[in-house]
Amino acid sequence: MSPVVAATLVAVVLAATVVVLRRRYVSVRVDGTSMSPTYAPGEVVLIRRSHRRLRVGDVVVVRRPPAAADAQGSSPSPDQRWLIKRVAAVAGDPVPAALPPAHHGDAVVPEGTVVILGDSPTRGYDSRSVGFIPVGHVLGVAIRPRPAADGSAPKMSRSTRNDRGPR
Repeated sequence: MSPVVAATLVAVVLAATVVVLRRRYVSVRVDGTSMSPTYAPGEVVLIRRSHRRLRVGDVVVVRRPPAAADAQGSSPSPDQRWLIKRVAAVAGDPVPAALPPAHHGDAVVPEGTVVILGDSPTRGYDSRSVGFIPVGHVLGVAIRPRPAADGSAPKMSRSTRNDRGPR
């Protein structure tokens, strides 16, 4: 094989690898303090675009709900179209007490939705403001999510217990 053909082949393989990786992974810069102290503002988190079943405790990036623009009085900039939060409950789980009473009409989180909360209980825009988040709005899951800053392990939901096999 000639050196030109070999170099071309390497370039094509490298380009294809980059395309595949960019479709599968994305880096997201944390903006704001709602995930403090687990993630600091400006920190970069690697996200795997995933369609796997979400679990309680997963750190996810979700498309900012349209109501977010209305609550702030303006449209978010392109850099603010995404939120990074922790999954607090998945479909079929009891509605967390952190959500306002208006969301407790259903005893459980509806199918096709999740509840997301920031790690800071008093800051941020999350399900306490907008309610249930459609699973289709999830961009992906953090590759190595950190446990909550208080060191507590995420509570196991019914769906995460089932993922681990028989009880």
